[in-house]
Amino acid sequence: MPQISPDGWIARYRPNPSASSSLLFFLRGRRASIFRQWPAFLPPDIEICAIQLPGRRIPPRGASVYSSGSLAETLADIIAPYLDRPFAFFGHSMGSLVCFEVARQLAEGEAPRASLHGAFRAVHLPKPECQDLSLPLEVFKVILRADGIPERILQMMS
Repeated sequence: MPQISPDGWIARYRPNPSASSSLLFFLRGRRASIFRQWPAFLPPDIEICAIQLPGRRIPPRGASVYSSGSLAETLADIIAPYLDRPFAFFGHSMGSLVCFEVARQLAEGEAPRASLHGAFRAVHLPKPECQDLSLPLEVFKVILRADGIPERILQMMS
């Protein structure tokens, strides 16, 4: 069972106050519990802190943020107590963008030793031209349903 911070933003698997370093995970759209087995694959002196981003299931307190920039500012303050030793970031999917923005917020102070990203286009690359990916409404709803959008929201789509 993870140790959840009082504000609900941080889940710590294998809490270790004497760890030599921390690895902070940012993941869009899923609960931090996806990282619960990761400590078994890492050295015991690395503490894992999973950032529980707002928008899924039980949102962290104070989760009324409206952009990746304001979320990054909020998170930079929230994670400050966890940055008392060398640390690295890992961002996945849209969590990668948030991870990048938090690292940028911290650039004037203590920055991560590494910032790793997966399943997201590198932010310095130009955006590809948008394509018209029109889907039939029912197909689009299937995709949204698989991503966890509540049925009551999907029923409002016509």
